[in-house]
Amino acid sequence: MIGYSLTLPLSPSINSYYQRTKSGGLRISDAGQAFRVDVRNAVVQSKMPKLKGRLCVVIRVSPRDRRLQDIDNRIKGCLDSLQHAGAFENDEQVDELQVTRGPVIPGGRIEILIGELNVPQ
Repeated sequence: MIGYSLTLPLSPSINSYYQRTKSGGLRISDAGQAFRVDVRNAVVQSKMPKLKGRLCVVIRVSPRDRRLQDIDNRIKGCLDSLQHAGAFENDEQVDELQVTRGPVIPGGRIEILIGELNVPQ
């Protein structure tokens, strides 16, 4: 597997990535929009091609402080933002996903390793 490495700011929790509209629908919040811009910049800077095969994604979430928090609440926003940034066609391509908690880092951080699996077509 050829992997591509990205370092991102801490993503908004899924609880704040999306926001309810007055009509009852969902929209991406201001925090979610800002994170999308950060992800897009990281993908462009990495020169990662759009991945088209089945994917393996390894994510390390380093929280900003020691408060209790669910690291799984950070994942959906990351994958959706990577898809929006053109890293891959659809997050349905992810067959393997590993998520770990990293050390506390002021401001927080997410490190991602993403690559195509060698799966026969």
